[in-house]
Amino acid sequence: AGRGLNMNERTTAFKNKVIKKFGEEPAVATSAQLGYDTIMFIKAAVEGAGSTDRVAVRDALENIDNVQGADILYKKPFSKKDHEAITVNDLFLVHWVNGKIEKYPGGIPEELEIR
Repeated sequence: AGRGLNMNERTTAFKNKVIKKFGEEPAVATSAQLGYDTIMFIKAAVEGAGSTDRVAVRDALENIDNVQGADILYKKPFSKKDHEAITVNDLFLVHWVNGKIEKYPGGIPEELEIR
């Protein structure tokens, strides 16, 4: 899971494409953030750098802002000291209920928290 079961138009369209291709519902936030959002970060960095030079792209990546991901708008996802884009505070636990993914009630159980 990531920043949400926020099923907006973008995530709904993505989910429907995956269902059509593979015949089952995806874990949308995971799939989207690992694939689609990564490409959007690279696209923004290449555009910001004005080239594909790896050093220029790296530096631009550390300065990108307002990158629209599959389900969220990333505001300053990276910096020179932070290359993670999301933190543990952006995550939550989900589980299957009657064939659908739902946010786990009450947050992440203490025994599962990452410290």
